[in-house]
Amino acid sequence: MPVNEIIESEYGAFVSLDLDFRQKIQIISDTDNYIVFEINNNRVVIAKTSRLAGDDKGEIYGINLYRKLPTYEEANRYWKRLPNALNEKEYVSKLAFAAQDMHGYEIKKQVFKAFYEYIFEQRNGSIVFVAPHSGDIRYEPDSIKQNPKGDIDKWSAGVSALCGIKCRQKTDKRVICFIHTSSDQIKSFPAVIDIGDMDFQNDYSENIKHLNFKYSSKLDYYSIEYFDQVKAKTIRKLKSIYAKYKTFDFNKIMGETDSFHLKYMLMRLDQYGISTENLSVEKLDSLSFDSIKDKPGIILNYVFQGKNITALLNLKEKYAQGKFDYCVQFECSQYYLKNAPDLISDIIVDFVENLK
Repeated sequence: MPVNEIIESEYGAFVSLDLDFRQKIQIISDTDNYIVFEINNNRVVIAKTSRLAGDDKGEIYGINLYRKLPTYEEANRYWKRLPNALNEKEYVSKLAFAAQDMHGYEIKKQVFKAFYEYIFEQRNGSIVFVAPHSGDIRYEPDSIKQNPKGDIDKWSAGVSALCGIKCRQKTDKRVICFIHTSSDQIKSFPAVIDIGDMDFQNDYSENIKHLNFKYSSKLDYYSIEYFDQVKAKTIRKLKSIYAKYKTFDFNKIMGETDSFHLKYMLMRLDQYGISTENLSVEKLDSLSFDSIKDKPGIILNYVFQGKNITALLNLKEKYAQGKFDYCVQFECSQYYLKNAPDLISDIIVDFVENLK
């Protein structure tokens, strides 16, 4: 169910704006690495960069626009560790990009800074919807990244645009909304939208209670296919991890990015009474998920609170400077983003419009 206003690839990456839609909006900036436009006094900021460091193609760069701006020394050390660094949390979880030399560093630094200037520049009472990981990934599959396209925040650009179209400014607050895609593995289930408060500890309980009550039946409509996807993707990811590391002990791969996924998947399976003791790759296809009865919903700070991002982007400092009133992260189910973009955008906009 594509979003008509946005053209996205078969992998869910941003490609371009629909030509008719371009005539209805105000383009603020359109570069090789991002596009910024306004509609209904809302701003939409969509990344075109690959989130993988070193995945540069011409003037489209490998910049993770949801990480810290590195120093030159950090970026150069990152470059020298490529491609192995693409699996190392020390780099992937913290730094926005790698740079071979000072010239390359300065170019990427300017892209990064401009992207955030469009997000945080002072505009009273405005809402900003941001898709920082919506760009395509060109990196070819190898032993380091077997499925690089899987790192795209699929369909996030289209839903960000829908939010800009639908939001009607019922709040006078300045709100920054970062929209991401969840991989639909058991670690995130049953959160169709995992709302992260970014460590600002705002009380969203009544708002989320309202959303779950209002949208429960619509979320439930897709629940069977959604859960089937969760089961299949969980088993597939566990098989992939075992093939790579020959272990299900996340403590043995703590420096690797996969340790996070493995830890949370095993924890969720245990919570649902699915024993992971003596788990082997041969047992994966026979795992029973029958004990799981939870219905899909909206949950606060379930897996992705966003606390680390707040630190990496100095968001507390920007808040103190009056750059925004609320900053919220929305980790949205890939299945729902693709199959029910109107529903997901309705929920996000409803949340924003009810902020006091």
